[in-house]
Amino acid sequence: MFIAIYKPMHHFMITRFFSIILILLIPFIAIAQRGRDNGRTNYNNNTRNTNGAITVFSPDRNPFYLVLNGERMNDQPQTYVTVQGLPSDVYKLEIEFQDAFIPLVREEIEVSGRAVSNMYQIGWKRNRKPILLPASYAPMTGNRYVMEYSTYDSRNQRSRRPYKTAMGPRDFDAARATIRNISFDETKLKTAKGIASTNFLTSDQVLAVCQLFSFEQTRLEFAKFAFARTVDPGNYFKVNSAFSFSSTTDDLNKFLYGM
Repeated sequence: MFIAIYKPMHHFMITRFFSIILILLIPFIAIAQRGRDNGRTNYNNNTRNTNGAITVFSPDRNPFYLVLNGERMNDQPQTYVTVQGLPSDVYKLEIEFQDAFIPLVREEIEVSGRAVSNMYQIGWKRNRKPILLPASYAPMTGNRYVMEYSTYDSRNQRSRRPYKTAMGPRDFDAARATIRNISFDETKLKTAKGIASTNFLTSDQVLAVCQLFSFEQTRLEFAKFAFARTVDPGNYFKVNSAFSFSSTTDDLNKFLYGM
């Protein structure tokens, strides 16, 4: 009789003991799980919020401005520019050289938050047109200009404006009249280049200047020069109507696009 009572009591006491242990452990299990969740959340947030960078340098040490989405990143021309803290996005990148006779470089660059840096060097095509090339190293000599995009963005959020603005109608009409009143094409070309090197033009304005020249070759030379100074390169096809021969149009396209 004693044995029959003892076994159920023994089983009851063991079950109750483990139940108490489990109740005591539940808060610690919850805290540990919450810590793991927070750690995972923070990791994911850090991954999403990690910003990238763009570095561009000129091995030939030609000073340039790095332009992202129509805004200059450096106030003074440099030979090595790094922009840090760039949110993940696709940026319209331009390289504008201090030497106005060097054409612009225009590219679309994707910046990923997981990338430490997107590094590029300025190279040259056979027609001496500059091109942006991927680089795996950076020169160890020379000045390096480094800026933080997030700081720049917060300081200029309200006042930022595209730096390139084409000549206004009144100024352009005065410039065109000056060129038109010159007798010789050679002198006209020098004057037109001087105006274009210190101002920006629309494709329509480039066309209007080209039409002031008497010779096809002079029109072509100015069209090649002015492309780097246009604010709407996507409309540059309009300039083709200034030429009388298809061979001249082909020459311009080859110069601009390597086609």
